[in-house]
Amino acid sequence: MPEWLLSGLQWGGYALELALLIILLSRGYLRNLRSLCIFVGALFAVDACLRPLSIHFFGERSLQYYNLYWVTELVLVMASFALICAFFQRACLKHHELWKMVKPALALVLVLELCISSLTFLQRYHNHLLFTPFMYDFSQDLYFTCVVLNTVLYLMLQWFKDRDQMLHLLVCGLGIQYAGPAANTALILITHNADARQFFAYLSPVCGCAMLAIWVYAVARRGGPYKGGPPAAVPA
Repeated sequence: MPEWLLSGLQWGGYALELALLIILLSRGYLRNLRSLCIFVGALFAVDACLRPLSIHFFGERSLQYYNLYWVTELVLVMASFALICAFFQRACLKHHELWKMVKPALALVLVLELCISSLTFLQRYHNHLLFTPFMYDFSQDLYFTCVVLNTVLYLMLQWFKDRDQMLHLLVCGLGIQYAGPAANTALILITHNADARQFFAYLSPVCGCAMLAIWVYAVARRGGPYKGGPPAAVPA
């Protein structure tokens, strides 16, 4: 595929991130959708500001950019996990007993992921890159965990009779963003094919733009932030 297409996807993603952030802040979603606002703000800061500036000053193959990439990747994955937890909380607003079971389960998942990645890091302690293996393993493990959790959340929303249309759209958008890169990463691990890595460079921004477009529609549509869903006091 031509490089201009990849560049167009990247700039399109930046524009959607900024538009989404402006809509969230201008319409007062910061109080009712804090986790989403924080996630979008972090995504815009990392994707549109920090990483491009690092490439500009140090180069794409520099150690500085390499370290910045994996540190920010860890931050984004943690923010994504926190966002899914907030979505679970909002979904369980009218199901308090279910939330009492889901909340400790989510905390346990995070602790287990941290323990597994820490053990992997200890096994690689001789590596001069130090925390790089830990950040990589923890980010990848938590990323696939988020894929599973988002799928569980989607199925749970289908089971509930009360429909929160905005939450449905947010979860579906997140699922699209997860689906493509997750499938491509699995393909790389199974086939060890270099072409799959090149395909990932295009698939990831396409899925990211699709997620952002759905989110923009979800927060910009008429009817208010919580039409047909929970009241405005939900701290999602």
